[in-house]
Amino acid sequence: MQKYFLFQLLITVFGINYVSAQNNVIIRGVLQDSISRPIKGANIILIYKKDTLITATNDSGIFKFNDIKTKSFYILTHALGYKNYIKFYNYEQYSKPILIVIIVKANVISLNDVIIKEKIRPVTLKKDTIEYNPSAYNTTDNVENLLRQLPGIDVDKDGNVTAGGLPVSKLRIDGVDFFTGNVKEFIRQLPAGIFNKVQIIEDYGDEAAFSGIRRGPPKKLLNLVTKPGMNHGIFGNIRLAKGTEKLYGASLDEHLWKGKKQLSVVANLSTQKNNIGVNNTNNIGLSYSNDINPYLNISNNYDFSFSRISSANNSFEETVNSSGIIDNKINSINESKSYTNHFNSRINYRPNQLEYIRSTIDLSLNPINSNSGSSSQQSGLIKQDLLTQSLLSNNSPQARASVYFGQRLNKKGRLLTASIQYTNGLLESNQQLNNTITYYDSTGNPLKDSVVKRVILNNNRTQIGNVTFSYSEPISIYTQIDLNYNLNLNKQNNRIITNTALVPYGLIEIDSLSQSFISSLLTQELGIDIRYSRKKITMLYGVNFQRNRLSENYINQSPINNSETNFFPTFNFHYTASQNNDYEFNYSGSSVAPTFDQLQSVKDTRDLQNVVIGNPNLKPSFTHSLTFNYRHIGAKSGQIFFFNATGSFIQNQIISTSSLVKDTLGSLKEITSYLNVNGSYNLNVDYNWSLPFKIYNIPFKISFIGSTNYNYGIVYTDSVKSHNTNKLYSQTIRTSSYLNRLSFYAAVEYQKTTNQYTTGDGLTSDVQVWNFMVYSNIKIFKCFSFNLDINKRLNQGYNVNVNNPFIVNTTLEYILLKKRQVNIQMQALDIFNQSNRTNQTTTGNTIIDSQSNYVSRYLIFSINIPISRFAKSDKQ
Repeated sequence: MQKYFLFQLLITVFGINYVSAQNNVIIRGVLQDSISRPIKGANIILIYKKDTLITATNDSGIFKFNDIKTKSFYILTHALGYKNYIKFYNYEQYSKPILIVIIVKANVISLNDVIIKEKIRPVTLKKDTIEYNPSAYNTTDNVENLLRQLPGIDVDKDGNVTAGGLPVSKLRIDGVDFFTGNVKEFIRQLPAGIFNKVQIIEDYGDEAAFSGIRRGPPKKLLNLVTKPGMNHGIFGNIRLAKGTEKLYGASLDEHLWKGKKQLSVVANLSTQKNNIGVNNTNNIGLSYSNDINPYLNISNNYDFSFSRISSANNSFEETVNSSGIIDNKINSINESKSYTNHFNSRINYRPNQLEYIRSTIDLSLNPINSNSGSSSQQSGLIKQDLLTQSLLSNNSPQARASVYFGQRLNKKGRLLTASIQYTNGLLESNQQLNNTITYYDSTGNPLKDSVVKRVILNNNRTQIGNVTFSYSEPISIYTQIDLNYNLNLNKQNNRIITNTALVPYGLIEIDSLSQSFISSLLTQELGIDIRYSRKKITMLYGVNFQRNRLSENYINQSPINNSETNFFPTFNFHYTASQNNDYEFNYSGSSVAPTFDQLQSVKDTRDLQNVVIGNPNLKPSFTHSLTFNYRHIGAKSGQIFFFNATGSFIQNQIISTSSLVKDTLGSLKEITSYLNVNGSYNLNVDYNWSLPFKIYNIPFKISFIGSTNYNYGIVYTDSVKSHNTNKLYSQTIRTSSYLNRLSFYAAVEYQKTTNQYTTGDGLTSDVQVWNFMVYSNIKIFKCFSFNLDINKRLNQGYNVNVNNPFIVNTTLEYILLKKRQVNIQMQALDIFNQSNRTNQTTTGNTIIDSQSNYVSRYLIFSINIPISRFAKSDKQ
C-alpha cells in the first residue's frame, strides 16, 4: 500500500509542467496510519520563517504546497483519532521537488463512563400478560423472594404461588416448559439475578398459542425470561433429616438445564408418626426434554411413588328435611397403602411457522389397599348407631393418547386445526363391609343390634373419545370467521355385584343390589364465531349448538334414552385501554354429564344409614356464566388492582334429593337419589389491590384482598321443594418487606360463612374465623439466620370440638464453608402443640364440620447440601 501511494505521488509530481524560480520548490506528501492506510481530511500545517500555510489531505491522504521559497520548514499534522505530528525538514542540497511520507499513530482516548439512567417501569400490562421488571425490586435472592415483592403476586410460607387470587399452575422459562413445570418445586432454587423479566400469563394452552383461538377459562402461568447467555445451569439439593416422633427424611434432586435441554432426577424418602400410626412416603422421578433437531422436541417424564398413610378424622353432620333435623357424629380412622406409576411423553414437531403437530401419551397405574373403621351416632329425628369396618382393594390403570395438528394455509389468516384424543380407564374394586347397627326405642334405650356382612365387587371400564375440528377464514384485515366442531363420546361398561356372607353357605349374591349396564353419552357441539382483533380491542361473538344424547342398557330391562339440545351465544370483549387499564367481558356455556354414581339404579348400601340410588333418567346439566374483569396498573407507583364479578345459573342442575322411609324394624332410614332442577344461581365479586411503597427508603408491599359470594340452591326433601342460601365473605390484609438481612410477612384474615335452609323448621349455620400470621427471617451474621413463624386462629360457630390454636414455628440455620456449600437447620414446629385442621362444607341438605387429628409438634435436625452452578449474573 505504501509503495502504491509513493508511485502515485511520483506520477503526480513528474506529470505536471511547472515553472518555478530557482529558489522556489513544490512540497508534496502523503499521510498514513501505522498499517499504511491513507488518512483523509487531516490538517497539514507548513511553517517557514514568518509564514504559515495550511492545507488538507484528500481521499488518498495526499497533500501539496506550491511555490515555497525555502527548503527548510516545519510540518505539523492534526487528524481526529491520531496523535499530532511535528518535524523540521531541511532540503537545501536538493533542487528537485520535495516528497514526504508521514506516518502517525492512533490516539486512544479513554473517556469517563457515561451512565444513562432510564426511568424503570416496574409493571407493564400487555393484554393477557402482566410483565414485571426485576431491576425495580431487590433481586439479590432467589426467585421465590423476588415474587414475594411483586404486587399482585402472593407466595405463602410453603411456596404456593397465586396471582390475582388464582393459583399459578405452571412454570416456563423463555416460553419453554421447565422440567415438570411445578412452580413451587423450582422458584426457591433459581437465582433471581439471571432473569430480566417476570411474566404472569393467561394461558389458554399450546394449541391456542399457535392458532390464536382461545376457548375455555385460562390458567395462570409463570414465565421467566433470562438475560442473554444465562439460560443454563446445574442445580439441586441433597437433604438428610432426623426428628422426633420417628421422623426421618432423605431427598435428592439434581437438574441439568441448558436452554431447551433438560435432564432431572428426583428422589424422596420420608417417615413420620401420627396419632394412630406411622406415615411413609417415597418417590422417584426422572424427566428428559430436548430438541432432537431445530424442528423436533421431545419430553418424557416418569414418576413412581409408594405411600402408607394413617389418618383419623372427626366430623359432625346436620341434615335437614321436612320432618326435622338429623344429627350425626362420626369418628373414623383409615390406613391405606398405595403405589403410583405415571409415565408421560410429549412430541412437538414444527418444521416451519405454518405447521404444528403435537402428540402425547399418558399412562398411569394406581393400586390402593385400605383398611378403615368408623363409628356413627345419629340423634334427633333418627336415633341409631352404626359401626363399620371396611377392607378395600382398588386398581385403576388408565391410558390416554392425543394428537393435535395445525396448518396455516396459503392465505394469511387462513387456518385449519384438528385433534383427536382417546382415554381408556379401568376401575376394579373389591370391598368387604361389616356393619353393626344398634337401634333404640322411643325412650332412648338400646332395642336391637343388626349385623350385616357384605362383599361388593365393582368393575367399571371407561372409554372416552374426543375429536375436534376448526377452520378460520379471514374476511377483512381485522376480522376472521371460525367454524368449530367438537364430538365427545363417553362410554362406561359397569358391573356391580353385592354378596352377603351367610353361615354356612358362604357368599351369596343379592340380585337386588347387583346390576350390569352400559352407559354412553354422546355430545356434539357446532359453533360459528366471528373474531375481531385490533391493537387495543379483541372481540369474539358467535352462536353454538350442542346436542347431548344419553343412552343406557341394563340387563333384563328396557333401554333408556335421553336427548337434550342447547342453543347459546358466545361472546368475549377485551379492551386494553392503555398500558395501565384493561377490561374484559365474557359469556360462556358448558355442559356436565351425570356421573356413574348418579346414574346407576342399583342401591348403594355401603352406608346403611344413607342408602343411595341413582337416577338413569338424568339429563346433562348446562351452566351459563357471565364474567367481568378489570385490571389496573399504576405506571409510577407499580400498584396493581384486580376486580372480578361473576354470575352463573344452571339449567337441569343435578342435585341430590333425600327422603325418610321405615326399615324392617320400624326405624327411619335416609334414602338419597338425584334429579334435574332449575332455579339455582351464583353471584361472586372479588378484588385484589396490591401497592408497593417505601418508608425511610425501605421497600414494603401491602395487599388488600376481598371476596363476597352468594349461592342460591334448590333442595328437595321428602318430595318437598325448598332452597338454601350460602353466603361467604372474606377479607385479608397482608404486608411484607424483603431486604438482604431482614424480611418479614404479616397478615390478618377474616372469613364468615353462613348457611341457611328453609326446609321444615329450617337450619342455620354461622362460622367465623380470624387468622393472624407473622413470618420473619433475620440474617444475624453472614452465615447464620433465624426464622420465626407465628399463627393465631380464632374459630367460632363450629359443631366439632375445636380450640383456638396458637402455633409457633422456629428455624435456626447455619451455613458452613466459604462457598456456602452446606447448611445446617434446626427446626421446632408447633412448639405449643395446638395445631388442628377444621373446615366446613355443604352438600345437598347437609352441613358437615370436619376435623383431622394429626401430630404437628416436631423437633427436626437437617443437613442440606445445595448443588448449584448457574451462569454468572450481575447480581451474583
